[in-house]
Amino acid sequence: MAALRPLLTAAVAVILGAAVIAVVDGPSPSGAAECAIPAYAEGTPAAPSAAPDGGGLRVVEQGFTQSADVVSVGAVVENTSGHAAYRTRVLVRLFDAKRMWLPEERAGEVRRVVEIPVVLPGQRVGVGTDAHPAPLYGGGAAVVASFEVELTTTTWLDGNALGPFRTVTATGVATEHPNPAAPGVVSLRYREDSPNCRALTSRGAAAVYRDATGAIVGGAIEPPGALIVFRDDDGAVVGGEPGPPASPSCAPGDREMWIIPLHPAPPSADHTRTEVHPYCDLSRPAHATGAREPRN
Repeated sequence: MAALRPLLTAAVAVILGAAVIAVVDGPSPSGAAECAIPAYAEGTPAAPSAAPDGGGLRVVEQGFTQSADVVSVGAVVENTSGHAAYRTRVLVRLFDAKRMWLPEERAGEVRRVVEIPVVLPGQRVGVGTDAHPAPLYGGGAAVVASFEVELTTTTWLDGNALGPFRTVTATGVATEHPNPAAPGVVSLRYREDSPNCRALTSRGAAAVYRDATGAIVGGAIEPPGALIVFRDDDGAVVGGEPGPPASPSCAPGDREMWIIPLHPAPPSADHTRTEVHPYCDLSRPAHATGAREPRN
């Protein structure tokens, strides 16, 4: 949140001829009154592939890794249009070797739907999630042979609709292993920077994992700055994040931030190539409940 302007206790007198004008500089309630980024954007959901000026959204990279009953999925979405894509929904579908669709084990497809708050013209944004295919009828584990990343809907906005909104970035991503008992568990620490004039709403941060060749091998999405500690058998803390960040994700300015994915990173992930993409929205959407509603 932007800092409050200081309250001036004295009026400033300006003399113009015979008139005296008292000018009092009072506080701004939240600083937001001076920021032209809107609280929400209006529009009609449309096809992501066809922006009003030509171009659209497309999936330019994707990949997955299956480890036991967990499938880690990552992708990169590009906006080739001159419009901003607002609240784009991304659906992941998993298939077996016979091209049969594999349903989610627990909660419909909710874990397979992710919503990207904003994709600006020309921008590429990473998408990550995990999925848990239901076991086969005979009790065996479902084996994923292929998958699709479908862009189901977006709202196209012209260049002025978002005001001075700018992308919140994550740089200097470093991978730590906070749990010695589970070396596959990672904490992704990074420097988050928001050049925006007001606090935005965090919708999570997506991680995209790549192997040594640069190919995507999975992804994740988690709330930034979550507090979690790992303990040994004697109860001693051996790693994790016991304290909050200096400021919340998507607030103006920069800060050290982290995400700790729920599931281990794919074994083939080259952690020097891991990317993090903060998801910052104008406000918190009022999602309905349902299998196709986004997990974030």
